[in-house]
Amino acid sequence: MRSQPPAPTPDTLAAAPPGDGSSVEREMAEALARAERAARRRVEHLHEIVFEIDDAGRLVFLNAAFTERLGFGVEQALGQPVAAFAAPDDRERCAALLGSVAATGAAPVRADIRFASATGEVVWTEMSVAASPDGGAVGSLHDLTASKRAEDELVRAREAALEASRAKSRFLASMSHELRTPMHGVLGGIELVLESELAAPQRELLATVRRSAEALLAIVDGILDLSKIEARHVELDRGPIQIAELVVETLRALAPSARRRSVELVAAIASDVPDVVVGDAGRVRQVLTNLVGNALEHASGSDVTVSVRRSPNGGDDIGFAVEDEGPGIAPERLPSLFGDDDAAEPPSSEVLGLAICRELVELMAGKLCVDSVPGRGTTFHVSLPLPALPAPAWNTPSASPLAGRSISVVDPSRAVRASVDAMLAALGAATRSYASLDDALAATTEPLDALLIDEASAAAAPELLARVAARGPSGARAPIVLLLHPLRAAARDRASLGEAAQIVKPVSRSALRQALHGTLASTAATPVADLPPPSAIEVATRPLRVLVAEDNAVNAMIILALLSKLGHQATQVDDGEQALERVAVSSFDVVLMDVEMPVLDGLEATRRIRARERERGGHVPVVALTANAMKGYDEVCLAAGMDGYTAKPVSLATLRTALAAACPPSSGA
Repeated sequence: MRSQPPAPTPDTLAAAPPGDGSSVEREMAEALARAERAARRRVEHLHEIVFEIDDAGRLVFLNAAFTERLGFGVEQALGQPVAAFAAPDDRERCAALLGSVAATGAAPVRADIRFASATGEVVWTEMSVAASPDGGAVGSLHDLTASKRAEDELVRAREAALEASRAKSRFLASMSHELRTPMHGVLGGIELVLESELAAPQRELLATVRRSAEALLAIVDGILDLSKIEARHVELDRGPIQIAELVVETLRALAPSARRRSVELVAAIASDVPDVVVGDAGRVRQVLTNLVGNALEHASGSDVTVSVRRSPNGGDDIGFAVEDEGPGIAPERLPSLFGDDDAAEPPSSEVLGLAICRELVELMAGKLCVDSVPGRGTTFHVSLPLPALPAPAWNTPSASPLAGRSISVVDPSRAVRASVDAMLAALGAATRSYASLDDALAATTEPLDALLIDEASAAAAPELLARVAARGPSGARAPIVLLLHPLRAAARDRASLGEAAQIVKPVSRSALRQALHGTLASTAATPVADLPPPSAIEVATRPLRVLVAEDNAVNAMIILALLSKLGHQATQVDDGEQALERVAVSSFDVVLMDVEMPVLDGLEATRRIRARERERGGHVPVVALTANAMKGYDEVCLAAGMDGYTAKPVSLATLRTALAAACPPSSGA
């Protein structure tokens, strides 16, 4: 096979003999043609569309990718302008860009241009165009359709997620309102009945019903919390927390559930735990309620103890331990306890509750972990940063009135005995504890200054009780302090055991101090200065003229009854329009305005009241009553011109507080 002669170069052309120009020119032309064919073959195999236009803007070259991507034949397209194949909305812009480059030799340009394929499909491209040296322009079209579709899918997915989130928020707000409205009637009615004269069985049953209703309300709040936690919209409050009282109140609220399971709830507060710390009391209570409720599910017939300790490193951390004596948790179950595994089945209510607890603890910058030994029980440990506040003046005694006093504790629960012993020891008392009166009688004959005894143990053996109590100082009868189960505290069928005082379990430090001070006051060496001042909630307010705008008949009846118990004079209307009319013709100290009402809702009614006041002067306080407990709804009410916000269900305490805030004593009647 004959080899091809080398392509001519400028040097070979210069060295060519005279008269041989035609041969050289022919070889040069052939070489250039071969180079052009080779370049075109390479361009034909490119995945990008490559094109060339003349100075009139007509296509003079296209590679095969044009047909593959747009579906038009190359021969069909040659001679036509590129813009003829662009999508209708992009044709004018495409023609202008190409014309500018081809006619003026402008700098290369890039632009996103949509083309329409032969089947009508829109093809997104990035068009790159540069001027040709001999006029016209060359360019390429890079297919962006796949990436544009992915971007569109992401946008649609984001919009769908946002709409789903908005729909969930609307659903939760509606559900909260629909559930809280009847719960207002249930809890309000129970509270009013409990204020009346009742036999012990009815009172105990109603107290259990009330706590069950409160538990249902807590479930509603928990569902709302889960949504807010998922969206990271939970905002923490910062305020004073009386740790010991919070723990004790939490356990007492769970007393019905504990009693059904024959479980003793115990609070063990270390003596060095500050009386008052700073944090979110509601969230701390929620975490403890969930953990104790979880422990009750596994601790039938045993004790559940909530221990509180200061951090051993001297920081602000307060440690809570919720310990049960149940069957424990198998090691292989621990990884899935907080819903961290990838199980296909939906998580149980227990797992959801623990997951919420951990989320809340982490939001409070704390830690939650669990220890468990199969057959011996489980302990959940919570550590939270809760800075201490200085002890109030009323809680800084110069000396304990119990110093040196001899006190015996009789209770069948080992945990209760340990807890009460520790509190008494911190107050300087000399203590001895026993599981029964038989043990107390057999153990010692030393005189007693006081006897603390479980009510059931005392009632079961009144003769033994009398013999132990007979060991009082100088042969006198030692004062008896009964330790009562929460559900027995209000019972009236208890036989008199001659007690000097009563303490409701779980025992708190303040209740223990107060009861023993009252019992031993006549022989106390020093006056007690550690009793807290009366709660502000008990201070009576002045009689008010109150307009109640509430369309629900049951809720209206409850609110009117609560106002009557507080000594206020109330008038009720059924909607916002009637409220607007009554405010115009009558004088009221405050308006309790339901938000969602027919004819005219509470928000619009308040806006119109404020608009009229701007014209005529004056100001009547308006307090929102709403079953919408979603975060931020209070701001909606305040923006409408309301002075306060109270979420349903409304109790005597919350109503008194709301009225006191809206109508302080200095504002006049």
